[in-house]
Amino acid sequence: MKAILLCILGWMSITVTGSASVMPELDWPAGIPGERIVAAHGLEIWVHGQAGWHIELATDLVGLEYGLGADFYPLTKPLTGETDQGETLAVRLARILPWEEAGTYQGAFDIRCLTGVALVTLQRATGIYILPLASSDFVLIWDDHVISLNQDEWIFFAPTQYTTLAVEWLGKRVFSSGNLDGQALQLADVYREPAVLMWSATSFSAQVGQVFSVELRVDQVRLQDPIVFGFSDSLLPIGTWEVNGVQFAWQHRDGDYVLQEDLGAGPYVLRGQVLPLVYRHPSKGWIQASLGAHSARLYGHIESGWFGGEGLVILRVSAEGNPVRQHHFLVPPHNQVRTTDAQGILTISLPPGVWSIVSHDERVDPRWVVVQSHQIQIVDIEVANNEQYQGREPTDSFAVWDFTWEQGFTWNFHLETPRLKLMFAERDANTSLHFQGDGVQARYAGREAQAGETLVTFTSRVPKAVENYRLGDWQWIGRAGQWQGRLESGKWSFTTGLNPDHSQWDFSLSNGDGRMFVQLPQKRAGFSLKKDHFTAGLEYEDSDGIQWWMRDTSEHWRIQQRAKRYQIQIRSQWWEYPLTWQLDWENLRRWDFQLSLDHEEDKAVLQLVRDQRDVTVFGLWQRYMQLASGGFSLSVASQYRSQVLQSEVICRKHVALTDASALYLQWKGQWAGTRFGQITSLDFLWSPHRVGYLKLGWQSDAGFHWQGGLTFVRWP
Repeated sequence: MKAILLCILGWMSITVTGSASVMPELDWPAGIPGERIVAAHGLEIWVHGQAGWHIELATDLVGLEYGLGADFYPLTKPLTGETDQGETLAVRLARILPWEEAGTYQGAFDIRCLTGVALVTLQRATGIYILPLASSDFVLIWDDHVISLNQDEWIFFAPTQYTTLAVEWLGKRVFSSGNLDGQALQLADVYREPAVLMWSATSFSAQVGQVFSVELRVDQVRLQDPIVFGFSDSLLPIGTWEVNGVQFAWQHRDGDYVLQEDLGAGPYVLRGQVLPLVYRHPSKGWIQASLGAHSARLYGHIESGWFGGEGLVILRVSAEGNPVRQHHFLVPPHNQVRTTDAQGILTISLPPGVWSIVSHDERVDPRWVVVQSHQIQIVDIEVANNEQYQGREPTDSFAVWDFTWEQGFTWNFHLETPRLKLMFAERDANTSLHFQGDGVQARYAGREAQAGETLVTFTSRVPKAVENYRLGDWQWIGRAGQWQGRLESGKWSFTTGLNPDHSQWDFSLSNGDGRMFVQLPQKRAGFSLKKDHFTAGLEYEDSDGIQWWMRDTSEHWRIQQRAKRYQIQIRSQWWEYPLTWQLDWENLRRWDFQLSLDHEEDKAVLQLVRDQRDVTVFGLWQRYMQLASGGFSLSVASQYRSQVLQSEVICRKHVALTDASALYLQWKGQWAGTRFGQITSLDFLWSPHRVGYLKLGWQSDAGFHWQGGLTFVRWP
């Protein structure tokens, strides 16, 4: 966005021209050469970018700076950060006056948003200047009017009468003027005729199966034509719709929903509910209203919700037919070290994608697995020697390099030793670094740092000296001003803690069958008792009140009450399948019941959730079968809400072609009410020498795609 910078020695102003009538100016107080002078009015910049935002300021005038907090920075340093909620930056402009002769100096001044979106505002006594950057989804709300703001174009509002002004982006309010000098704002040079059809929100965001409400305003005295509504395949109007508080019935015409009734005098407000459907898993949906030559379309984002769960990878490790317990693996996504259980099994939950799994004990190249939503995949791993790994701790060092090509290039480096951890990542042109050693941590955030924050942070944790005293039967340990004392007598044990600097004190008394404690000034106290195979406890906390719990020591059942909610959990066995029953209860209009089955090749969940509006039923069944030609997995996910049943069935066949290649064939069928859709996909995975992989795929609704990656693991 181009601007004109006007500088007269002793005072200075910035003038930004978007049109002949829009002239935002910033005034500086008088100054002398070599002195930093700050503009009387600063800019407010609202920024948003989940994957990072990047704003650059530029000028050809010498000495211009911007300030955040107490610090000033040259314009060559961009404003960067990352936020999925949005934040507002208070930016001051300043200049160190050069040693120039008195006169008038002009120069170009740019404000650019390279990634993310931004809204720049400048408030003056004469009015408000607004500049949307990198998005055409900003809208202005003024009295009963809603207008769209043009991207990269200044707009000006002058104070003339009492009202307020606000700007929203995708339904989120990002700027509100409040009252300006006892007055408010009216559109000046850019007044536009209010639309006949206006959605109250600028967008919507919802999950499959979660009902949301919409509101449409119709600014007409009397309707001469019917209002026609159209919904994308992923949306379904449900329940009772009303206009000005009176219910009406839809008429159907060629797939559209038509309102054609005598509604009396206007204007009108239509309200109703919409249900997002699982149909085709869309990420975007829309609702369009039409009245004669007028139309308004509401766009939104739809998440998969219940139907977008992670997949399960089950590793079964054996040696000479016997399960290998405590076998260590480096598992994604952060190279965590995890071990197999007594049956030689390790279960990992991962989002859809291609992942590498590395045996920490074998020290061989990685194994690649393709994970799909709600699918179980069993990977059988045969190791050479069962006794070789028993009880061995993963104390050795390792280094992992990851390179991935999928809609862009990303790479990561992870080095770990018993006394050192180093992680380096490059994604979407952003670099981050994390270092951790003995008592020392350092972090370089790159574009992830908030504007004004130091990009490099360094902390040192020096161990505090420990003081140890014995006074009679008491054992006292002190560190950094905190003291803990312990007194033992037979089965009884008494402990107390003191922190004089923060006026904190606590004590506990326990033996083999019970314990009681008090913590001050937190106002927390309680006790617990153990008898044979039964344990019970009672606690009081100032914030949550009284809570209690009971359970058996083998965890077959548990009952507890906390923060006015009751929870009952029972574990049982049905044939060889372990079952878990759980009820979470607040009142008759808010409760949650869940029954789950967890077996190696079968997993199922049945859940009923009652909220203030409705009862929702969730169901999921997953099954894996090992065949001679590979593996076959089946999953059925269902959701019933607002008298609409939605289901998704996924069948997946995995065929190992060679030791280095595999074929994945998947069919997905989706039912949403009376709608049915199906998607077929075929993926070929090739991983030569296990170091890298190449995946070629085809999907019936998206066409061809590809993905590649390399992983190098090195041991000392």
